[in-house]
Amino acid sequence: MIEKTEDTQAQQKNKGLAAEFMAATSEKDTIMSTLQLLEAQEQRLLLYRGKEFIGLPQKMLPTLDDLLLGLRKFIVLAAAPNVGKTALTIQLGLDVIKNNLNACLIYISLEMSREDVIDRMRCHLTPITYKKLYFGSTRDDDSGWYSTSEMENLVNSKEMLAELAPRILILSEDSSPQLTADKIIQHVNELKKSTGCSKTIVIIDYLQVFPVADTEFKKIFSENDMDRYRISQIKILRAKLRNDPLIVIAEARKPSSNSSNWATSMADVLGSSRIAYACDAGILLNVISDEELKERTNNNAEGSVIRDNLSRSGFSILRLTVDKGRDGMRKGDILLKYHFLENRFKETSWDEVCKDYGGPLGEYSNTAKRQELEKISNHKLSKYANKATGLK
Repeated sequence: MIEKTEDTQAQQKNKGLAAEFMAATSEKDTIMSTLQLLEAQEQRLLLYRGKEFIGLPQKMLPTLDDLLLGLRKFIVLAAAPNVGKTALTIQLGLDVIKNNLNACLIYISLEMSREDVIDRMRCHLTPITYKKLYFGSTRDDDSGWYSTSEMENLVNSKEMLAELAPRILILSEDSSPQLTADKIIQHVNELKKSTGCSKTIVIIDYLQVFPVADTEFKKIFSENDMDRYRISQIKILRAKLRNDPLIVIAEARKPSSNSSNWATSMADVLGSSRIAYACDAGILLNVISDEELKERTNNNAEGSVIRDNLSRSGFSILRLTVDKGRDGMRKGDILLKYHFLENRFKETSWDEVCKDYGGPLGEYSNTAKRQELEKISNHKLSKYANKATGLK
Protein backbone atom coordinates (compact mmCIF):
# COMPACT_ATOMS: atom_id res chain seq x y z
CA MET A 1 0.00 0.00 0.00
CA ILE A 2 1.04 3.62 -0.55
CA GLU A 3 1.65 5.50 2.68
CA LYS A 4 1.01 9.19 3.22
CA THR A 5 2.75 11.47 5.70
CA GLU A 6 0.80 14.41 7.11
CA ASP A 7 2.00 17.94 7.91
CA THR A 8 0.99 19.48 11.22
CA GLN A 9 -2.20 21.57 11.28
CA ALA A 10 -0.18 24.81 11.42
CA GLN A 11 2.01 23.76 8.51
CA GLN A 12 -1.04 22.84 6.47
CA LYS A 13 -2.65 26.22 7.16
CA ASN A 14 0.46 28.25 6.26
CA LYS A 15 1.20 26.20 3.18
CA GLY A 16 -2.42 26.32 2.13
CA LEU A 17 -2.36 30.13 2.26
CA ALA A 18 0.94 30.18 0.39
CA ALA A 19 -0.40 27.80 -2.26
CA GLU A 20 -3.52 29.95 -2.73
CA PHE A 21 -1.37 33.04 -3.16
CA MET A 22 0.91 31.29 -5.66
CA ALA A 23 -2.06 29.97 -7.63
CA ALA A 24 -3.56 33.44 -7.83
CA THR A 25 -0.33 35.06 -9.01
CA SER A 26 0.46 32.26 -11.49
CA GLU A 27 -2.85 32.76 -13.28
CA LYS A 28 -2.07 36.38 -14.07
CA ASP A 29 -0.17 36.87 -17.31
CA THR A 30 0.63 40.46 -16.40
CA ILE A 31 3.70 42.47 -15.50
CA MET A 32 4.43 42.41 -11.76
CA SER A 33 6.32 45.03 -9.83
CA THR A 34 9.51 44.06 -8.03
CA LEU A 35 7.72 44.37 -4.69
CA GLN A 36 5.05 41.96 -5.91
CA LEU A 37 7.75 39.56 -7.07
CA LEU A 38 9.40 39.82 -3.67
CA GLU A 39 6.14 38.98 -1.89
CA ALA A 40 5.60 36.06 -4.28
CA GLN A 41 9.10 34.85 -3.46
CA GLU A 42 8.37 34.94 0.29
CA GLN A 43 5.23 32.89 -0.21
CA ARG A 44 7.11 30.46 -2.44
CA LEU A 45 9.85 30.01 0.15
CA LEU A 46 7.22 29.32 2.80
CA LEU A 47 6.09 26.29 0.83
CA TYR A 48 9.53 24.67 1.07
CA ARG A 49 10.81 25.63 4.52
CA GLY A 50 11.93 22.51 6.38
CA LYS A 51 11.55 20.32 3.30
CA GLU A 52 14.18 18.13 1.66
CA PHE A 53 13.08 18.56 -1.95
CA ILE A 54 11.75 21.28 -4.21
CA GLY A 55 10.57 18.88 -6.88
CA LEU A 56 8.98 15.44 -6.75
CA PRO A 57 11.20 12.73 -5.22
CA GLN A 58 11.12 9.26 -6.73
CA LYS A 59 13.30 7.68 -3.98
CA MET A 60 14.39 4.51 -5.82
CA LEU A 61 17.46 6.42 -7.07
CA PRO A 62 18.14 8.58 -3.99
CA THR A 63 21.31 10.17 -5.37
CA LEU A 64 19.36 11.54 -8.32
CA ASP A 65 16.82 13.08 -5.92
CA ASP A 66 19.71 14.61 -3.99
CA LEU A 67 21.41 16.08 -7.07
CA LEU A 68 18.20 17.58 -8.51
CA LEU A 69 16.39 18.31 -5.21
CA GLY A 70 13.60 16.14 -6.58
CA LEU A 71 12.45 15.89 -10.19
CA ARG A 72 11.43 19.32 -11.47
CA LYS A 73 11.35 21.61 -14.48
CA PHE A 74 12.58 20.60 -17.97
CA ILE A 75 14.85 17.54 -17.85
CA VAL A 76 16.49 16.03 -20.94
CA LEU A 77 17.53 12.37 -20.76
CA ALA A 78 19.93 11.46 -23.58
CA ALA A 79 21.59 8.16 -24.47
CA ALA A 80 22.44 5.82 -27.31
CA PRO A 81 19.70 3.59 -28.77
CA ASN A 82 18.69 0.50 -26.76
CA VAL A 83 20.40 1.53 -23.53
CA GLY A 84 17.26 1.69 -21.36
CA LYS A 85 15.97 5.27 -21.63
CA THR A 86 12.32 4.23 -21.87
CA ALA A 87 12.65 1.75 -19.01
CA LEU A 88 14.28 4.40 -16.82
CA THR A 89 11.55 6.98 -17.47
CA ILE A 90 8.81 4.42 -16.77
CA GLN A 91 10.48 3.67 -13.45
CA LEU A 92 10.86 7.36 -12.60
CA GLY A 93 7.24 8.13 -13.50
CA LEU A 94 5.80 5.26 -11.48
CA ASP A 95 8.04 5.92 -8.50
CA VAL A 96 7.06 9.60 -8.46
CA ILE A 97 3.33 8.91 -8.20
CA LYS A 98 3.89 6.04 -5.73
CA ASN A 99 5.74 8.39 -3.40
CA ASN A 100 3.71 11.58 -4.02
CA LEU A 101 -0.03 11.12 -3.62
CA ASN A 102 -0.67 14.63 -4.94
CA ALA A 103 1.01 13.84 -8.28
CA CYS A 104 -0.26 12.29 -11.52
CA LEU A 105 1.62 10.97 -14.55
CA ILE A 106 1.16 11.60 -18.27
CA TYR A 107 3.37 9.29 -20.33
CA ILE A 108 3.55 10.20 -24.03
CA SER A 109 4.94 7.39 -26.17
CA LEU A 110 5.58 8.45 -29.75
CA GLU A 111 7.06 5.12 -30.85
CA MET A 112 5.49 2.38 -28.74
CA SER A 113 1.79 1.65 -28.36
CA ARG A 114 -0.13 2.17 -25.12
CA GLU A 115 -0.20 -1.61 -24.71
CA ASP A 116 3.60 -1.74 -24.92
CA VAL A 117 3.91 0.88 -22.19
CA ILE A 118 1.49 -0.85 -19.82
CA ASP A 119 3.36 -4.14 -20.38
CA ARG A 120 6.61 -2.48 -19.33
CA MET A 121 4.97 -0.91 -16.30
CA ARG A 122 3.70 -4.34 -15.21
CA CYS A 123 7.14 -5.92 -15.77
CA HIS A 124 8.75 -3.21 -13.65
CA LEU A 125 6.28 -3.42 -10.79
CA THR A 126 6.25 -7.23 -10.57
CA PRO A 127 9.29 -7.49 -11.39
CA ILE A 128 9.24 -10.08 -14.15
CA THR A 129 10.58 -10.54 -17.64
CA TYR A 130 8.44 -9.70 -20.65
CA LYS A 131 8.58 -13.34 -21.80
CA LYS A 132 7.50 -14.69 -18.42
CA LEU A 133 4.72 -12.12 -18.17
CA TYR A 134 3.14 -13.58 -21.29
CA PHE A 135 4.14 -17.26 -21.23
CA GLY A 136 4.87 -18.14 -17.60
CA SER A 137 8.07 -19.66 -16.22
CA THR A 138 7.54 -22.99 -17.98
CA ARG A 139 4.93 -24.47 -20.26
CA ASP A 140 3.21 -27.85 -20.12
CA ASP A 141 0.01 -29.04 -21.81
CA ASP A 142 -0.48 -25.54 -23.26
CA SER A 143 -0.52 -24.06 -19.75
CA GLY A 144 1.88 -21.49 -18.32
CA TRP A 145 3.30 -22.00 -14.83
CA TYR A 146 4.66 -19.42 -12.43
CA SER A 147 6.64 -19.98 -9.26
CA THR A 148 4.83 -19.24 -6.01
CA SER A 149 6.79 -16.01 -5.52
CA GLU A 150 6.12 -14.95 -9.13
CA MET A 151 2.40 -15.55 -8.63
CA GLU A 152 2.37 -13.39 -5.52
CA ASN A 153 4.32 -10.65 -7.28
CA LEU A 154 1.98 -10.69 -10.29
CA VAL A 155 -1.07 -10.30 -8.09
CA ASN A 156 0.61 -7.51 -6.10
CA SER A 157 1.69 -5.64 -9.25
CA LYS A 158 -1.83 -5.81 -10.69
CA GLU A 159 -3.25 -4.38 -7.47
CA MET A 160 -0.60 -1.67 -7.35
CA LEU A 161 -1.16 -0.66 -10.98
CA ALA A 162 -4.92 -0.64 -10.46
CA GLU A 163 -4.44 1.66 -7.46
CA LEU A 164 -2.21 4.00 -9.45
CA ALA A 165 -4.26 3.82 -12.67
CA PRO A 166 -6.59 6.80 -12.00
CA ARG A 167 -3.50 9.02 -11.79
CA ILE A 168 -1.88 7.70 -14.99
CA LEU A 169 -2.67 8.73 -18.57
CA ILE A 170 -0.78 7.00 -21.40
CA LEU A 171 -0.88 8.73 -24.76
CA SER A 172 0.46 7.40 -28.05
CA GLU A 173 0.61 8.74 -31.57
CA ASP A 174 -2.24 6.41 -32.58
CA SER A 175 -4.52 7.50 -29.75
CA SER A 176 -3.59 11.19 -29.85
CA PRO A 177 -2.44 12.25 -33.32
CA GLN A 178 -1.21 15.78 -33.95
CA LEU A 179 -0.14 16.35 -30.36
CA THR A 180 0.83 19.91 -29.50
CA ALA A 181 1.91 21.61 -26.31
CA ASP A 182 -1.58 23.08 -25.88
CA LYS A 183 -3.25 19.66 -26.27
CA ILE A 184 -0.87 18.14 -23.72
CA ILE A 185 -1.65 20.93 -21.24
CA GLN A 186 -5.36 20.26 -21.81
CA HIS A 187 -4.78 16.61 -20.85
CA VAL A 188 -2.79 17.75 -17.80
CA ASN A 189 -5.60 20.00 -16.59
CA GLU A 190 -8.25 17.32 -17.17
CA LEU A 191 -6.22 14.69 -15.28
CA LYS A 192 -5.59 17.06 -12.37
CA LYS A 193 -9.27 17.90 -12.21
CA SER A 194 -10.40 14.25 -12.27
CA THR A 195 -7.88 13.12 -9.63
CA GLY A 196 -7.60 16.21 -7.42
CA CYS A 197 -3.81 16.17 -7.90
CA SER A 198 -1.88 19.44 -7.71
CA LYS A 199 1.27 18.16 -9.43
CA THR A 200 1.98 16.40 -12.72
CA ILE A 201 5.00 14.65 -14.18
CA VAL A 202 4.97 14.62 -17.99
CA ILE A 203 7.29 12.27 -19.88
CA ILE A 204 7.82 12.43 -23.67
CA ASP A 205 9.42 9.50 -25.51
CA TYR A 206 11.02 10.96 -27.55
CA LEU A 207 11.95 14.46 -28.79
CA GLN A 208 13.18 13.61 -32.30
CA VAL A 209 9.79 12.17 -33.30
CA PHE A 210 7.58 14.79 -31.65
CA PRO A 211 4.94 15.47 -34.33
CA VAL A 212 4.92 18.65 -36.35
CA ALA A 213 1.40 20.09 -36.65
CA ASP A 214 -0.07 20.14 -40.14
CA THR A 215 -0.53 23.89 -39.87
CA GLU A 216 3.22 24.32 -39.34
CA PHE A 217 4.48 22.25 -42.26
CA LYS A 218 4.36 25.19 -44.64
CA LYS A 219 6.96 26.89 -42.44
CA ILE A 220 9.27 23.87 -42.38
CA PHE A 221 12.10 23.84 -44.94
CA SER A 222 14.86 21.90 -43.17
CA GLU A 223 15.70 19.62 -40.24
CA ASN A 224 16.77 22.72 -38.30
CA ASP A 225 13.29 24.17 -38.77
CA MET A 226 11.77 20.97 -37.39
CA ASP A 227 14.15 21.11 -34.41
CA ARG A 228 13.18 24.73 -33.74
CA TYR A 229 9.48 23.85 -33.83
CA ARG A 230 9.90 20.90 -31.48
CA ILE A 231 11.98 22.89 -29.01
CA SER A 232 9.42 25.72 -29.13
CA GLN A 233 6.66 23.25 -28.20
CA ILE A 234 8.73 21.87 -25.32
CA LYS A 235 9.42 25.41 -24.06
CA ILE A 236 5.68 26.17 -24.10
CA LEU A 237 5.09 23.00 -22.07
CA ARG A 238 7.84 23.88 -19.64
CA ALA A 239 6.41 27.36 -19.07
CA LYS A 240 2.85 26.13 -18.50
CA LEU A 241 3.92 23.27 -16.23
CA ARG A 242 5.98 25.76 -14.21
CA ASN A 243 8.08 23.73 -11.74
CA ASP A 244 6.40 20.37 -12.40
CA PRO A 245 8.81 17.87 -14.01
CA LEU A 246 8.86 17.53 -17.79
CA ILE A 247 11.20 14.69 -18.81
CA VAL A 248 12.02 14.49 -22.51
CA ILE A 249 13.99 11.58 -23.96
CA ALA A 250 16.48 12.46 -26.69
CA GLU A 251 18.76 10.38 -28.87
CA ALA A 252 22.50 10.94 -28.79
CA ARG A 253 24.76 11.34 -31.81
CA LYS A 254 26.75 8.32 -32.96
CA PRO A 255 30.34 8.65 -31.77
CA SER A 256 33.20 9.19 -34.18
CA SER A 257 35.04 6.12 -35.47
CA ASN A 258 37.82 6.50 -32.91
CA SER A 259 35.45 6.52 -29.94
CA SER A 260 32.99 3.99 -28.54
CA ASN A 261 31.37 6.38 -26.04
CA TRP A 262 27.93 7.82 -26.73
CA ALA A 263 26.48 10.89 -25.01
CA THR A 264 29.53 12.06 -23.10
CA SER A 265 28.14 15.61 -22.86
CA MET A 266 25.01 17.59 -23.70
CA ALA A 267 26.70 18.59 -26.96
CA ASP A 268 26.13 15.00 -28.13
CA VAL A 269 22.33 15.28 -28.03
CA LEU A 270 20.94 14.69 -31.50
CA GLY A 271 19.46 17.70 -33.28
CA SER A 272 19.73 21.39 -32.58
CA SER A 273 22.01 22.62 -29.81
CA ARG A 274 19.05 24.66 -28.54
CA ILE A 275 17.92 21.76 -26.37
CA ALA A 276 21.15 21.91 -24.36
CA TYR A 277 20.51 25.60 -23.64
CA ALA A 278 16.76 25.27 -23.08
CA CYS A 279 16.75 22.43 -20.55
CA ASP A 280 17.04 22.98 -16.81
CA ALA A 281 18.74 19.63 -16.26
CA GLY A 282 20.67 17.49 -18.72
CA ILE A 283 21.07 13.80 -17.84
CA LEU A 284 23.15 11.31 -19.80
CA LEU A 285 22.80 7.51 -19.62
CA ASN A 286 25.86 5.54 -20.70
CA VAL A 287 26.99 1.93 -20.83
CA ILE A 288 30.24 1.40 -18.93
CA SER A 289 33.07 0.78 -21.39
CA ASP A 290 34.87 -2.58 -21.62
CA GLU A 291 38.09 -0.91 -20.48
CA GLU A 292 36.50 0.49 -17.32
CA LEU A 293 34.76 -2.81 -16.54
CA LYS A 294 38.09 -4.63 -16.67
CA GLU A 295 39.87 -1.99 -14.57
CA ARG A 296 37.16 -1.54 -11.93
CA THR A 297 36.47 -5.24 -11.38
CA ASN A 298 40.20 -6.02 -11.23
CA ASN A 299 39.55 -9.00 -13.47
CA ASN A 300 42.02 -10.71 -15.78
CA ALA A 301 39.35 -11.30 -18.40
CA GLU A 302 38.66 -8.85 -21.19
CA GLY A 303 35.96 -6.27 -20.59
CA SER A 304 33.75 -7.76 -23.32
CA VAL A 305 33.84 -11.15 -21.54
CA ILE A 306 32.90 -9.53 -18.23
CA ARG A 307 30.03 -7.72 -19.97
CA ASP A 308 28.77 -11.00 -21.45
CA ASN A 309 28.93 -12.62 -18.04
CA LEU A 310 26.85 -9.81 -16.54
CA SER A 311 24.40 -10.06 -19.42
CA ARG A 312 23.87 -13.78 -18.82
CA SER A 313 22.76 -12.90 -15.31
CA GLY A 314 20.32 -10.36 -16.75
CA PHE A 315 22.20 -7.19 -15.82
CA SER A 316 24.21 -4.39 -17.33
CA ILE A 317 26.17 -1.69 -15.54
CA LEU A 318 25.41 1.90 -16.58
CA ARG A 319 26.38 5.38 -15.53
CA LEU A 320 23.80 8.14 -15.09
CA THR A 321 25.42 11.57 -15.30
CA VAL A 322 23.81 14.89 -14.41
CA ASP A 323 25.78 17.01 -16.88
CA LYS A 324 23.80 20.23 -16.46
CA GLY A 325 21.69 21.64 -13.67
CA ARG A 326 20.09 24.96 -12.74
CA ASP A 327 18.53 26.41 -9.60
CA GLY A 328 20.29 24.43 -6.90
CA MET A 329 20.85 21.28 -8.96
CA ARG A 330 24.31 19.72 -8.85
CA LYS A 331 26.33 17.75 -11.38
CA GLY A 332 27.32 14.21 -10.51
CA ASP A 333 27.62 10.56 -11.57
CA ILE A 334 25.48 7.63 -10.40
CA LEU A 335 26.47 4.01 -11.03
CA LEU A 336 23.40 1.93 -11.91
CA LYS A 337 22.66 -1.77 -12.12
CA TYR A 338 20.06 -2.25 -14.85
CA HIS A 339 18.06 -5.48 -14.74
CA PHE A 340 17.07 -5.19 -18.38
CA LEU A 341 14.82 -8.28 -18.33
CA GLU A 342 12.63 -6.68 -15.68
CA ASN A 343 12.81 -2.98 -16.64
CA ARG A 344 14.33 -2.06 -13.27
CA PHE A 345 17.23 0.17 -12.20
CA LYS A 346 18.93 0.50 -8.82
CA GLU A 347 21.95 2.38 -7.59
CA THR A 348 25.04 0.27 -7.06
CA SER A 349 28.77 0.56 -6.38
CA TRP A 350 31.85 -1.06 -7.83
CA ASP A 351 32.30 -2.99 -4.58
CA GLU A 352 28.83 -4.46 -5.04
CA VAL A 353 29.50 -5.27 -8.70
CA CYS A 354 32.70 -7.11 -7.75
CA LYS A 355 30.93 -8.95 -4.93
CA ASP A 356 28.01 -10.11 -7.08
CA TYR A 357 29.94 -11.01 -10.23
CA GLY A 358 33.48 -11.65 -9.09
CA GLY A 359 33.10 -15.45 -9.27
CA PRO A 360 34.09 -17.74 -12.14
CA LEU A 361 33.13 -16.26 -15.48
CA GLY A 362 30.09 -17.74 -17.14
CA GLU A 363 28.50 -18.86 -13.86
CA TYR A 364 25.55 -17.41 -11.99
CA SER A 365 26.17 -15.65 -8.73
CA ASN A 366 25.12 -17.56 -5.60
CA THR A 367 21.99 -15.38 -5.34
CA ALA A 368 20.97 -16.11 -8.91
CA LYS A 369 21.55 -19.85 -8.42
CA ARG A 370 19.39 -19.87 -5.30
CA GLN A 371 16.58 -17.99 -7.06
CA GLU A 372 16.71 -20.44 -9.97
CA LEU A 373 16.47 -23.43 -7.62
CA GLU A 374 13.57 -21.83 -5.77
CA LYS A 375 11.73 -21.25 -9.04
CA ILE A 376 12.16 -24.88 -10.14
CA SER A 377 11.08 -26.30 -6.78
CA ASN A 378 7.92 -24.18 -6.78
CA HIS A 379 6.70 -25.06 -10.27
CA LYS A 380 4.52 -27.98 -9.17
CA LEU A 381 2.91 -26.01 -6.35
CA SER A 382 2.22 -22.98 -8.53
CA LYS A 383 0.58 -25.07 -11.27
CA TYR A 384 -2.47 -25.54 -9.06
CA ALA A 385 -2.35 -21.93 -7.83
CA ASN A 386 -2.35 -20.73 -11.45
CA LYS A 387 -5.44 -22.76 -12.26
CA ALA A 388 -7.23 -21.48 -9.17
CA THR A 389 -6.60 -17.82 -10.06
CA GLY A 390 -6.95 -18.13 -13.82
CA LEU A 391 -3.37 -16.95 -14.43
CA LYS A 392 -1.49 -18.75 -17.18
